[in-house]
Amino acid sequence: MVPAAHATDSAGSIRIPAAYNGLVGVKTTRGVNAIGPHRGDPNFGMSHEHAVTRTVRDCAALLDVTSGPDQGCPYFTAAPEGGFEALLKGAPRKLRIGISARSF
Repeated sequence: MVPAAHATDSAGSIRIPAAYNGLVGVKTTRGVNAIGPHRGDPNFGMSHEHAVTRTVRDCAALLDVTSGPDQGCPYFTAAPEGGFEALLKGAPRKLRIGISARSF
């Protein structure tokens, strides 16, 4: 019904429903979308705000609009040079996967 819907994610609240419904759901890196002073540090930094979108392009465009610090933000992560949507135009980089051989 809509190209994007607000969502928050601590343990999969964006990603799991998106996966079951053929949508795009990304838990952003901590601090990409600022939380400002009104929310403090939700779930000790585990909670992230973004959206569920229909396409990767919609997700990237929304991040270009919503990312960045706001006044009172305890931390933020800078957006990539040129923005998130510009990353879709480049060739994919080599994928790196990390695993731990030891128990936490």
